[in-house]
Amino acid sequence: MTKSDLFRQSHKITKEDKANYPEINYIVQFGLNLSSLYSNFMSKISFERNSCKFKIEPVDYDGYSLEVKYIIIQNREIIKRGRGKLDEKVNVIRTLTNFVINGRRMNGIRLDSIHIDKLIETKNNMIKEENEKKEKLINDLVSGELKLRFQMMGCDYRYLDFTTQNIEDTYELKYNVVNDCIRTAVNKFDKYMDIHNLKNLKIVEDKKEQFEITLEELLSERIKANQKKDDKLNSLIEKAKETGKKQFVTRWTEECNDDNEECDIDTITQYIDENGELSEVRDHNW
Repeated sequence: MTKSDLFRQSHKITKEDKANYPEINYIVQFGLNLSSLYSNFMSKISFERNSCKFKIEPVDYDGYSLEVKYIIIQNREIIKRGRGKLDEKVNVIRTLTNFVINGRRMNGIRLDSIHIDKLIETKNNMIKEENEKKEKLINDLVSGELKLRFQMMGCDYRYLDFTTQNIEDTYELKYNVVNDCIRTAVNKFDKYMDIHNLKNLKIVEDKKEQFEITLEELLSERIKANQKKDDKLNSLIEKAKETGKKQFVTRWTEECNDDNEECDIDTITQYIDENGELSEVRDHNW
C-alpha cells in the first residue's frame, strides 16, 4: 500500500463515518483514521525465504505474548495460514500447528532481528494504547462520567448484577481487563469492597429493573460507614499516643491457623499500641 492508497482509504472511511455521524468534524476524523491505517500498515511484515513468501500481521497482545496471524505462499499458492505467538527469546513465531516447506516439517517461523524489532515495537504500542484506555476507564468511573450498568441476570433465579459488555465495546477492552479496572475504581472509594458483592448492596437489591448508577452513589452508604470507622480509629490513635496505653479497636473469631494447636477457633484482638500503630493479637481457644 502506497501513501496515496492510505490517503484514499482514509477519505473513504471518513466519508462513511460522516454519513453515519454528521456531527463529527471531517478533518479531525480523517486524521484519526489516517493514523490508524498507517499504524496497521507499518506493523505488517512481509519477507521471502526458502522459495516462500511470508506475511505476518500482529493481532493482539494477551498480557504475555504478541499474537499474530500469518500466511505462507509458495508458487503463488497459500500452503499455510493460521495464528501464532511471538517468542522473543528465540526470535520465532510459534505456530499452533506444524507445516511442511520443501519436505521439511516446521513448527515455527524464524525471524530476522529487524522483523523482531518491528513486532516488539508494535507490542509496546499495543501495551501503551491499552494502558491509556485503562487509565481513562478508571478515571471515568471514579469521576462519574461513566455509570455502571446493572441488568437482570440468571434464568430460574433472577437477580441484578453489573454488566461489562457496554464498557468492553466502548473502551475496546477485554472482559478481564474491564473487571480489573472496575475493581481499581471501586477500591478508590472502598478498599475493602469486592466487586462480586456489588449485587448484594441494598441500593441494588431494592431495584426491580435495569438501571445505571455512578460508583460514588452506588457505594455512598459504605463510604459513610468507612468514614465513621476511620474517624474512630484516628481518635483511638490520638488517645493511645497521649496516654501511652493500648486502645482496643475490635475483636473477632476465625479458623485456627496452626495445625500444631489443638483448637478450631482463634480469637483475634485488634488494638492501637502506644506508638499509634495498629496491631493484632491471636489467641488460640482450647
